[in-house]
Amino acid sequence: MSIPAPPTEAVVKATRGDGSGFADFVLGNTRTWVLPGVMAMSCGDERGHTGYAQLRKVSRQSLKISPNFGGGAGMDALACAGWPLKVANPSRPLPTRGLPPFLGIGSTWGDYAWTESFTGMIPGSVAVGYEGPGHALYLTKKKCPIRHATAYLTDLTLPDRAPPAPPNDPARSMRRGRGCWR
Repeated sequence: MSIPAPPTEAVVKATRGDGSGFADFVLGNTRTWVLPGVMAMSCGDERGHTGYAQLRKVSRQSLKISPNFGGGAGMDALACAGWPLKVANPSRPLPTRGLPPFLGIGSTWGDYAWTESFTGMIPGSVAVGYEGPGHALYLTKKKCPIRHATAYLTDLTLPDRAPPAPPNDPARSMRRGRGCWR
């Protein structure tokens, strides 16, 4: 896998008609979301559309919110249309009392805001941001976030200090988070 262009460079290139800076991000997400295990998790957790009518409804709502982007929102969730099993884990508020601190690791290209929001609900939890495509951390071979993930998964060790962030990076201002930028 080639190293994708930084998001700002990709946006500048896209304004000139070259969308190649987003290719690795799109391909990475596409490969991940069509895996049967991911579909089973998403559909079983009520995160998919039940059919085309629901997709159209979400698309119309998304277009109202974001006219330039919203029309394609939620296409991946259409994979759950026709899912044969009942939803096993319907959406509901997360009960956080008594939970141990969590480690959340998210890509600054896409899901870091969700990661920080989730970890912010659980006292003592830490969010770690990294640059690159999300949802496939170990496949990125990025040593810093993988080191944090492995330490947490093997002995529940959370990072105790923030690795340095690039000086012009918007993630530098993260309140509770840590960053892996190398």
